[in-house]
Amino acid sequence: MDQFDFHKELYHIENDRRYTISESLSIPIAIVTGLLSFLFYLVTSFDYTQDGCMECGFLLFAVIGGIPLCVAVYSLIRAFSNLTTGFEYKGLPYPKDLLDHRQKLVAYYTQYGKGEPEANEKYQQYLIEKFAEHADHNTLVNDQKTRHVFNAKRSMVYALVGIGLACIPFGYNFFHKADPIDRVEVIKLPESITSTAEGNAQPTEQQQQPQNPQINGRQGEGPGTTTTPATATAGQAHQGRSRTDTTAH
Repeated sequence: MDQFDFHKELYHIENDRRYTISESLSIPIAIVTGLLSFLFYLVTSFDYTQDGCMECGFLLFAVIGGIPLCVAVYSLIRAFSNLTTGFEYKGLPYPKDLLDHRQKLVAYYTQYGKGEPEANEKYQQYLIEKFAEHADHNTLVNDQKTRHVFNAKRSMVYALVGIGLACIPFGYNFFHKADPIDRVEVIKLPESITSTAEGNAQPTEQQQQPQNPQINGRQGEGPGTTTTPATATAGQAHQGRSRTDTTAH
């Protein structure tokens, strides 16, 4: 393999490595997001009214797990975009610039050298220098991003240990948590509203008295004066006997 192919291959290797590192960030980001959500759940669901020793132990382990988790988030941001500066990768000049440079070489060496063969040799040497320069710069950038990814993964391991230890006092606290007490508040209504409600609840005199039904063609008799047909028949029979006795006398 000659120098041109060698440096060209190195340049393409670092270019491919750039995209490989960017794609590898998705899994650490998902893990960090899950750990942050779980730690938030532990902190917000812990009952801080119970034993003080358990509370101190839980907070200590939560801090032990939270600090490296923040470091992992910072490292992932550095690996993804280097905060706000970003990462600068170098590449070959634009094709038009390369063509113009070759034409200048051909014109120069045709007039002052061995013509186009020497110009092509100089042009190839120019490309070798560009490949070597840009591959060297891109290698440094990729190494920097790789270090940030490694720091993020190492911090995630420390965070996982701290959060795992925090689960021990949290589990004890969770199973010994007291049941919530429902509070019922009795509101006393004002006397004016109470008097109005009682007045509306009393039926009127007209509503209390039932309507007097019309019985035996008589209207206005109360319930006590209602006579059954059997009583009326007995009265008529008694009256008949009295008239008979009067006639007999």
